[in-house]
Amino acid sequence: MTDDRRTGTEWQTAAGQHIIMGGGQALPGAPESWEWAKEWADKANKESDSEIKWSWDCHFKLDYDGEIVSISSRFYPPAKYYGSKWDGAVTLYICNQEVKSHTFECETLEQLRIEVEAYCNELVSKIQRLAQEVLL
Repeated sequence: MTDDRRTGTEWQTAAGQHIIMGGGQALPGAPESWEWAKEWADKANKESDSEIKWSWDCHFKLDYDGEIVSISSRFYPPAKYYGSKWDGAVTLYICNQEVKSHTFECETLEQLRIEVEAYCNELVSKIQRLAQEVLL
């Protein structure tokens, strides 16, 4: 068995077959080092206004990943300095821009869970419907 970052890892099966993981020998244009790859991604990401970012995975596989839609929330328990109920908010972000925020005030933790999950499930359904209408 050999282990070489540029050629992948090679195994020989019991039947004598050779299996190469990692795609084999790199072709011209592929990164020569992790330092070069990191500099390239840093430069590309710095030049872009996008929330989607370039990154390298093992064997120099290139990814372009990011969150387009996210939900953030915070809820405070009943306490002398917070108030007598569970309260807080769920905020929807698209590309890190706040789009919608909804507040909750519930008597019990279970009531909070039910209301927040129902609200978020409704948001997800609406976003999926809109995406299908606009993108398909």
